[in-house]
Amino acid sequence: MNVVHFIFRHPDKNKDPDAETKFVEITQAYELLSDPERRKQFDNFGVTEDPALHKKPDYSHYRRFDPFDDLFGFPGSGFKFHFQDRDITIFHKLSITTRAYENSIVPKSYKTPYLILFYSDWCFTCLQVEPIWKRIIEELEPIGLGIATVHSEHEPLLARKVGVNGLPYLVLLMEGKPTHYKESLFSVQKVVEFVRSKFPYKLVQPINEDCLDAFLNGWLDNRIRVLIFEKQEQVRLRYIMMAYYYRDRVAFGSERSACLSPSMLTRMVKSWWPKID
Repeated sequence: MNVVHFIFRHPDKNKDPDAETKFVEITQAYELLSDPERRKQFDNFGVTEDPALHKKPDYSHYRRFDPFDDLFGFPGSGFKFHFQDRDITIFHKLSITTRAYENSIVPKSYKTPYLILFYSDWCFTCLQVEPIWKRIIEELEPIGLGIATVHSEHEPLLARKVGVNGLPYLVLLMEGKPTHYKESLFSVQKVVEFVRSKFPYKLVQPINEDCLDAFLNGWLDNRIRVLIFEKQEQVRLRYIMMAYYYRDRVAFGSERSACLSPSMLTRMVKSWWPKID
């Protein structure tokens, strides 16, 4: 930093009414540039953890104006529309910028799919889906799915680029390409089914006695073999996520009965230790 400029801006040396404010801004900017981690975060995401430089609005302490209370909240009826029970700060906390989308989220989507919800502050339906969005996060984030939101009014170019035509709007980003959620019903089950349906076909191959040898001995693709034993009609989404992440290096198979026959066990052991008779 230019020391002369720094001293000149100091309130003790400069009688300008704005000198103190500008001095604080310069000091904060210097601290940001001096910290490699915070500077990297700012370059990638356009944000910093310093609340003075980038503070997202917190609407949780406001009571939202609710016209339906006056219309339908009859005394003693117990019937009220409680918009204040909906807290969209969770949308703000997960919100990303266009820079973050292009520089970070798109590259990551080749290994980790991202579920992205477009919203705005004054979107009534966005308020309504807030509890469902929380449950979706609780369901999918622990198994490795990326979660993000985009404020469509703050990032209009990104909204147009993705093809957002209403709010709330949900897309799944995989390998840099957004896939649009088109179901009329927004529910945890429907969203999970939507995510599951977009993974490549046979990412986890079904394995039985007839194809076991071909799976275990198919080393031409130079990938490690992983065989999952679990008595389930469907492969868990957790394992599908893992198979997607490691698909270039690992081939995944699933044996659904979760009960190895003696012949299957023998063949597996011989494939690992060929010299054993």
